[in-house]
Amino acid sequence: MIVSGKWADNEQLPAEEKLADELGVSRPTLRDALRILEWEGLIVREHGKGTFVRKRTNLHSGLEYWRSISEIIRSTGKTVTTRFIGLNERLFDEEIHSKLNIGTQELVVRLERIRLADGEPVSYSLDYIARRLFGYTALRKETFMGSLVDSLETVYNVRISYSLTNLVPVVADKSLAELLEIGELSPVLLLDELHCDKKGEPIFLGREYFPYDRVQFHIIRHRVD
Repeated sequence: MIVSGKWADNEQLPAEEKLADELGVSRPTLRDALRILEWEGLIVREHGKGTFVRKRTNLHSGLEYWRSISEIIRSTGKTVTTRFIGLNERLFDEEIHSKLNIGTQELVVRLERIRLADGEPVSYSLDYIARRLFGYTALRKETFMGSLVDSLETVYNVRISYSLTNLVPVVADKSLAELLEIGELSPVLLLDELHCDKKGEPIFLGREYFPYDRVQFHIIRHRVD
């Protein structure tokens, strides 16, 4: 409702009781949802006044469930576009082949792209995929202008079930700063991810860099009694 523009920036949301009735959920469930929206920067709650829609200047998402950057961008109502940098297939470092669980003489495809939200760079990604997953099909950049996961599923019938993710704080060197159009030494979060199918077989290795002032992530941690 917020993304679609039902409520304008700074507009007050209905009272909890009314909103819970409208959505068909309990008030505790609604409060949990509002808390998450507040963490994600979509609303602000002012004591004694109420809950208000807040214009968000950056992207914000939880890491509990896998979402592509394209999904995150669209969820804010912004337009996602891709700046394609490179597509090549060759042999890479032994570490890359080992993580993909393939032989050192097997070809690997590397995709290099920048994702933009309303024209502003919000991620720089390097993706490594075993060439054999694509069969004998000639690869074209047009196939990978959208979500890589969507392309793997719809075009090549390869489905990702989960990813093993390392969160790595880095600072932008000159090259990365130019790609993301940020200042050199700016804080950047690297998501180093190995995406696997339901059998646990590696599908692709993704290394995605997010400028901290434009994209932020959070994790909701529950206590285990």
